[in-house]
Amino acid sequence: VGVLRFLLKSGRGLRAADIGWTSSSSDPYVNVHIGQQSWRSSTVWSTLNPVWTHGNVADFLIYDLDQVAIIDVYDEDKLSQDDFLGRARIRGFSKLVLAKGAVVDEEFVVSDDQGAPQGSLSVSMRWFDLRKEAPSMGISPAVARGPSQLVLRAKLEDIHGRLPTTAAAPFFVRLTVAKGGCPDIVQTTAASHAVPIKAASTEMRHVIQKLADRDKVTMHDISEITGLTEHEVQKALGQEISPSQKKLIQENAQRTNPCFRQTLRILLPWTSEMMNNAVVRLEVLDNRQRSVLDRFEAPLASVAWKESLGPFPLAPDVALCGSLCTRWLGVPGKA
Repeated sequence: VGVLRFLLKSGRGLRAADIGWTSSSSDPYVNVHIGQQSWRSSTVWSTLNPVWTHGNVADFLIYDLDQVAIIDVYDEDKLSQDDFLGRARIRGFSKLVLAKGAVVDEEFVVSDDQGAPQGSLSVSMRWFDLRKEAPSMGISPAVARGPSQLVLRAKLEDIHGRLPTTAAAPFFVRLTVAKGGCPDIVQTTAASHAVPIKAASTEMRHVIQKLADRDKVTMHDISEITGLTEHEVQKALGQEISPSQKKLIQENAQRTNPCFRQTLRILLPWTSEMMNNAVVRLEVLDNRQRSVLDRFEAPLASVAWKESLGPFPLAPDVALCGSLCTRWLGVPGKA
């Protein structure tokens, strides 16, 4: 994983979308998409050769050097739908890594849906690696000049404990960085799933069988004693499970031990506001996006200087297993 810093510089010979009696022009801006990340630039008004001087820098997390960046160019319209002017693509980022932190300037052809050229875009790009340790000599000027200086990483495993019966699966974990008067930065996991069914060991099967032979010992009792799910207990006893029983067991497993096995990452600036006031928050949502437990909170500063290892308490006897840490942007080859 690394970080791409993208600087939109200028455009040349873009298509005119606003046709007038005496002149034709456009009000261009760009949308950049890399994986699930997207960013929109500022608009430059009334020109086919725009030069961007503000709202033109963005950072993107790159997970694979073969990822593709899609750059869509639009004409902004105030009274109607924006017009599509064309598309450019950046196919892979190996060249940036080989540049070892140097700025790489490129010009990309903008093409319409049929592949015909519709002008070009000039951009500058730079690659930053991610480091576990905070920079002891201060943040590099090259890193500091951009919108992000660190990455918050939340590794989310599963929930230990039983969620309320009023909460409906699947569940989600929402990661929030709250900055006081500024808009929150939010990411949410994909839906939870039940912990995969494990085969009990020979010794555990003997224990389960002895418990099952006792009077008034239920499947739920055996599950509580052994720490296995009811489905795993039934499987160890060799019992057939009907479709309706299986559905009920899966629903109970989702509520008792929902599993995520996911990692969320958020790019963040390291400003005095973030150092002094920002809070990291974890909360569990049900399938209606309602918060179902208390939330865990910690100052971002404490997570930035030392990894926070779970489990994170969400209610009595309920905790989210995982970890919170940061990674710092650095220029390759430099301390």
